Amino acid sequence: MVKIEAFIHSFKLDAVKAALDEIGVRGPVYSHALYHAAGDTAKLHYRGAEYSADVPVLRLEVLVSSLQVDEVIEALHLAARTSESANDGLILVYEVANAIQINNGEQADFALY
Repeated sequence: MVKIEAFIHSFKLDAVKAALDEIGVRGPVYSHALYHAAGDTAKLHYRGAEYSADVPVLRLEVLVSSLQVDEVIEALHLAARTSESANDGLILVYEVANAIQINNGEQADFALY
């Protein structure tokens, strides 16, 4: 079992949801995050002064079968990519030792929704 975590632009959420639905991935969790890296912060103007601000992004987390990893990564890559930004986000892949449903104690792949 693998956890895939992706940081994407907020405006790409609908495209990412559609891409994951199309390949049968269910149960992703989305949350708001702020991205901060030197040179990649948003340039904002307030009262004539320019300042840098963290960029708001969405964090997507989903557990998938090890057999689905390449397909999910490809779907995320194509759906979240823009031609406007040099930094379209990041995809992280983690091995998961176990997952257990709290309500019934089911383990491993059975815990996937």
